[in-house]
Amino acid sequence: MPTIPHTRTNKKLEVPVKRLIQGHALDRVANLDAVDSLEALTYFARFAKDSEG
Repeated sequence: MPTIPHTRTNKKLEVPVKRLIQGHALDRVANLDAVDSLEALTYFARFAKDSEG
């Protein structure tokens, strides 16, 4: 994992990461404009997709 995603106010995005791993769509789990590192969230989205059956 490259980094833990945060909001622009430096709060960890734990729940959105959990929802990504559960299979929810990236644009549904977080406001992408409020994320400090979109690459970190896309990493978790790819990880979840690659981990599927």
